[in-house]
Amino acid sequence: MKTQEKLAGELSIVYPEIVARIEEKISKVSEIGGTSSFELWFKDISTGQRTQTCTKFFQYFATRAIEEVCEENDIPLKAVDETGYDWVYNGHMPVEQKIKTMLVNFETYHKYNVKKYGVVNTSWTGNKATVSNNKKADAHLLLAFAIDGNSIKSSMATIISLKETGSRWTTGSGTDDSYSDLKINNHTTGSNLIYGDYHYTYQRCYGILQEIR
Repeated sequence: MKTQEKLAGELSIVYPEIVARIEEKISKVSEIGGTSSFELWFKDISTGQRTQTCTKFFQYFATRAIEEVCEENDIPLKAVDETGYDWVYNGHMPVEQKIKTMLVNFETYHKYNVKKYGVVNTSWTGNKATVSNNKKADAHLLLAFAIDGNSIKSSMATIISLKETGSRWTTGSGTDDSYSDLKINNHTTGSNLIYGDYHYTYQRCYGILQEIR
């Protein structure tokens, strides 16, 4: 069994625990902040920046939840502070993590994410400088979460090899933009689903979020 496949298998077993732990953390934040839900933290942010701001905030709780659950279940995935990757699995495989969030009770969710074939995520965002310097790890842990109040309504998670799937980060040509974009290429090998599903188009492979049970 390939290392990437083994990690995906281990995470799939504990994924409900990870989601529950995230929900605990964002509920506590809401209580401390005096709001009725985590989602409402972002209501006064402009539409174009709302989910981006949420993702930056949310990723810290998600990362800590993954770290805690892996420690409790003896999964050898260790958090690191390195350029181009966020985890090391089994002492030798670097893994880059990217998260995308959606806010269920705002208009952009139904406009951009809800399709006839399901709740979809088409891409993930990263730092342009890291991509330009070719410092991204090959293995990517890609996660998407639809947040409804203090709950995770649905989610998608996968691990992909950029090389094997033929996926790549793309950056804008402007000097003011600091972000890059990753879309999963339509592929037959190189990815291992943890939760959710894929929707295939001619060129791309979109993540389909699955309801949390």
